[in-house]
Parts: sequence; C-alpha cells; structure tokens
Amino acid sequence: MRFWKPKAIGGTPRVGIAVAAYLNDDTSGRQHAGLRGLVSAFEAQTYAHKIVYVLHDGPYTAKPEPPDLGCYFTCADERKQQFGHPYRQLAIDRLLEMGCEWIGLTNQDNYYVPTYLEWMLAEAQAKKADFVYCDCVHSHKLWKALPALPRRGKIDLGSFLVHRSLVEKIRFDKFTFAGDWDYISRLLGASKRFAHLAATLFIHN
Repeated sequence: MRFWKPKAIGGTPRVGIAVAAYLNDDTSGRQHAGLRGLVSAFEAQTYAHKIVYVLHDGPYTAKPEPPDLGCYFTCADERKQQFGHPYRQLAIDRLLEMGCEWIGLTNQDNYYVPTYLEWMLAEAQAKKADFVYCDCVHSHKLWKALPALPRRGKIDLGSFLVHRSLVEKIRFDKFTFAGDWDYISRLLGASKRFAHLAATLFIHN
C-alpha cells in the first residue's frame, strides 16, 4: 500500500458481497478466525461503499455470537451443506433489496487485498463491462497464482463482481459441486461485455 494511488471511479456505486458461511460451536477455532479475517479484509478496502452480508448455513447457537465487524449476519433455519450453495441466492436477493449495484460472492475463509473493490470497479467502468474478474492465489493449487480465464476450472467463485442487471436475470439455483461454475457460465453467457483484470487480488483458502 506504500505506492497505492487511488483509481478514478465514476459515482459511488454500492457493492454487495454475499458470503456463505458455516461456523461450529468452537468460537476460538479456525472457522471463526477465517470469517473474522474475511470481514476485516473488506473493512480494510480502499473503496468505502460496500455491504458484507453473511448467510449462515443453518442455525447458529454458540455464544458469544460472531463479533460485529460491520457486516450483516443472518442464520438460515435449516442446515443444508451442499458447498454453501443453497442459500447464496437468498443473500444475493437481500443485497439487491439494499440497493447494491454490483454483487460479489465468496466464502467465509477467503481473503482480499485492500484495493480489490476499487480496482475491480475501475476496470469494469473503464471497459464498460457488466462482469469483471481477476486472478487469484489458490490453496488447492499449492498456493500458486491462478491466471483467470472464462472457462471451467480457471475462474473462482470469489474472484468476480457482476452488475445487478445480470444478477436480476440469472439465479444461483444449482447446488452440486459444479453449481458455482454453472452460475458463472450463465452470467458470462448473458454478459454484454466482460473484463479480465490481470492482477492477483484474491486469496482462496
């Protein structure tokens, strides 16, 4: 951040981040630490106009509850597992209701560099894109950089922002292991123009 220079962004579009989460009852454990790290990463963003919405997969009964770090935390009535997919659309719907113009999806244990939102929005506006994605570092690839491409296995669920005009037409309704790629592929297929930002701004744990 020593050499960070702000990028020009037209207006103040609100960005919503839909987080799929599941926390066990061990409030000192790795799951809770991961969620705190994720929310802190968005608190540290250089772009201020954002909402982080965490939707917990099923009831959460442990005390104390997750600390208030500037995010919304909602529990579903039933635990469904299935990679966190069944409740992603519900979180997206809530963010749209809150007036978010751009939507991103992620999981509780991921991490983002502080310029993620700023650079992604600037790239989307510069390219007049309704879907923008970046490169990432992936734990499944032994922490090697993963240059992103618009095809299966080359783009991560947590590494894109999509405009609400697309999200309102395409629903996240496939809950299998490949449900995330199904959603991404349909977004890309409906996109008028998508853009790739060649910068590693996202860490997938």
